[in-house]
Amino acid sequence: MFLTEEKLIRRQAELGKYRYLKVLELTKLELAEDEDGANGVYPGAVAFDGKIRLHEHWRGRDRYVWLRAVVVLPERKAGFKIAGRFDFGKSGSFNNSGFESLLFVNGAPYQGVDNNHREVIFDDELGGQTVELAFRLWSGLEGGGPPVVQEHRISEAGLFG
Repeated sequence: MFLTEEKLIRRQAELGKYRYLKVLELTKLELAEDEDGANGVYPGAVAFDGKIRLHEHWRGRDRYVWLRAVVVLPERKAGFKIAGRFDFGKSGSFNNSGFESLLFVNGAPYQGVDNNHREVIFDDELGGQTVELAFRLWSGLEGGGPPVVQEHRISEAGLFG
């Protein structure tokens, strides 16, 4: 067989989308600039005054932004976990550059989300509840070499039950 490894990689990616039962795609998120980039900021102090849609681009170099959605999480079904999948950008060479983010659920830090950690498993008791999901994103740096503005795309934002 020719290109066996490449074929397996493609099939694995193709089957991966059937791992979840999609419940809700977040097609529009609230957006806020974080010009200070200070440590320890929580979403309660942020004024969300913009919007960004699924598949739109955002860019920056050492830039901080907030994204927020208020959603009703799916009810938990027996044998399933409530999950989210979020892809807000790319990582550069050797994963030493690119976006990073911290997810806050109802104002409390919950989990890091980046290119290597796109999946969030929510606590069972959150099933069926209205929650605020707020992400503090960092655009990243170039990982060495001359300064380069990082280009990112909101590729995936969805909830699964």
